[in-house]
Amino acid sequence: MKYSTYFLFIVSIGIILVSSCRKSNASVIEMEIEYSITPNKASTQELITTPSPLPTQLTVVPTNNSKESEIESAIIDVIHDYFDIHYKALSISPPINFYQNGFGDLISDLPEAQEFEKLEVAKLIYQSTYWKQVNLRYVLYDHNLRIDQIELGENLTTATIRLLDSAEVVSERQYDPSSNDSKKTYLEFGHIFSLRLENGEWKIVLDRYYDSWWMRYLTHGYTEQEIYDEIIRDTSELENE
Repeated sequence: MKYSTYFLFIVSIGIILVSSCRKSNASVIEMEIEYSITPNKASTQELITTPSPLPTQLTVVPTNNSKESEIESAIIDVIHDYFDIHYKALSISPPINFYQNGFGDLISDLPEAQEFEKLEVAKLIYQSTYWKQVNLRYVLYDHNLRIDQIELGENLTTATIRLLDSAEVVSERQYDPSSNDSKKTYLEFGHIFSLRLENGEWKIVLDRYYDSWWMRYLTHGYTEQEIYDEIIRDTSELENE
């Protein structure tokens, strides 16, 4: 079959989550976390990344396990940092050396995690390259994460997180520097993250989400390598236009 293990896992993730909740002793924490991010204005100047604060508004079903509460906080920090890089990659001021550095030390050392990062970075660069030509990169963006569920593995060394990312963005085409009332685009995507504890730190293994950019490849049933090659080819063609 041409579908890779990674993308088959995407299609079947809903079934897997339901099954794991019913059949294992995993700790499932149902929660609704409204994670508000301060509006960002992208700049053509070099950005200096600083640690982002913890969410200020949290509504969580209480847990009596202090260890689990500590894990939840650590996981939320990692996911916040991941989205910070994700949005900057699509803005007018992407992270420095994003192609080489990717998501940095947020990603697991597992082979499947490294493969995920390679594909995701290539996809974001392709997306940003196209958007640059049509003036759609983000100038302003404001997004919120609503974490619906954190499922911890039996040994508290793995985690699956279901969340909704909602955003208001202002693209180059929409931005009006003379007005505070630029037109906005509203985005909303569900994400399912898999994380793994490595040397005392939580690392991302996979981020599964659907947008039109991924669907153009998924619908063709390409393997991971075929998708990567296609993205690199498409990006090269855009850069040479």
